[in-house]
Amino acid sequence: MEIMEGEMLPDMTGFQVLETTIHTEQGAILLLDEHLERMRRSSETLSKKYNHRCFALTASKAEIQQKVQSLVEGSPSTTHRVRLLLSNTGGLEVQVTPEPTPATTAAATLPLLVLDSQPTDTDSVFVACKTTHRDIYNQAVRRSAPELQQRGAQVLLYNKSGEITETNIANIAVSVMVGGELVLVTPRLSSGLLAGTMRARMLNEGRVIEGVVTVEQFHEAAQNGWPVLCMNSVRGEFSVKVVV
Repeated sequence: MEIMEGEMLPDMTGFQVLETTIHTEQGAILLLDEHLERMRRSSETLSKKYNHRCFALTASKAEIQQKVQSLVEGSPSTTHRVRLLLSNTGGLEVQVTPEPTPATTAAATLPLLVLDSQPTDTDSVFVACKTTHRDIYNQAVRRSAPELQQRGAQVLLYNKSGEITETNIANIAVSVMVGGELVLVTPRLSSGLLAGTMRARMLNEGRVIEGVVTVEQFHEAAQNGWPVLCMNSVRGEFSVKVVV
């Protein structure tokens, strides 16, 4: 461990920059350009944080597409989860695993969501950059009730100012009353969260707006049964059941 700018940083050889998305039934890798751009931004951010050039992506988009295609060929599944793992030396590992189709998961009960029991320091570089170093998120999950952990409940984080940020696996949008109408609001990046690719798509399409969402507003939505949505590239947008 080394301390840079007040944050204790793990050895850069001990984690990888991570991007996760879906290879669709149509043969496309969902939001691949956006994921590769975020991976490059993570490389720049981490290089500045460690004061050393690291996590530089050298593989081209075409090379990644070819690798994914070679891994899914012959698979009986039509949809696959794609994980791109970038080492500090620039080596890229591509992992592909079958993913349940939307038709399979539609009949399942809504995923559970519980608010964290304490605020999180969201200024960490490991919030801004998606990596396999997930201590912040793992600690939040461990603070939740054991029975909720067993049921795979997501945990919603919030910062020291009482602003919600994201769950341990997804971005979020909460119904907030604005001008007498319910509007889905996703927390602004300055609250301390990952700049999700599906979140960005929904913002660009005008399906959500960006703003500060307080813990009190989240409680209000939960108590009134107003919609709360989560989103990521693997699952798209999905409703959750808030545990109060």
